[in-house]
Amino acid sequence: MNVGDTVVTKSGPGMVVSVSDDAMTIRVGDQDVTIHMAASKPVRKSHSRNYIPKPKKVCDPIFDQGRTLGFLFATATLSADIPSDKVMGIAHRYEDTTLSSWDSPYVHLVDNKWGSEMRIHVDATAEQVEQIGLTKFMYPRKVGDASGGFCLDSNRVWWALVDRGFRLGCQHERETILHSLHESQRELFDAGVASIQDEDKVA
Repeated sequence: MNVGDTVVTKSGPGMVVSVSDDAMTIRVGDQDVTIHMAASKPVRKSHSRNYIPKPKKVCDPIFDQGRTLGFLFATATLSADIPSDKVMGIAHRYEDTTLSSWDSPYVHLVDNKWGSEMRIHVDATAEQVEQIGLTKFMYPRKVGDASGGFCLDSNRVWWALVDRGFRLGCQHERETILHSLHESQRELFDAGVASIQDEDKVA
């Protein structure tokens, strides 16, 4: 998080006006709020823009499959609800992994939470989610109504996708994701993307 970055707080949008090792000051309207941060690991600067992190295994092997990742590439939006005292550590981890800014409208600072919630929003129908095999992991974004898409709350899966090339919002890095896959899975990735695009054409 840097001076000048825009953040969303429970009181509305604000701007970072100062950052130190253990605190950050955010200006919301005409008030400055200082947030004291937990200690975090320093950001590594050793790797280059071409660095591709080794993907981590997640709780279910379906999230390591090319077809699943292609489907999520075409449908998923990543967001994060973060308590203020944890934002620096998470921002450092994200920027260190992605070499891109944490500053995003998809990050929300929420002070009435005990932990971070990293969400994967999926813009797909119940039939599409079932066909790809993700029904057991997801719930409708609108209670009792699947027409608004689906959501997956899993910090572990969220970070595993970021390691592979997914990013906050929906501007995911296709080449990074493909590079993380075994060659045999790359055609399946394209099939996962096509399964959404083909249905859109029919519609």
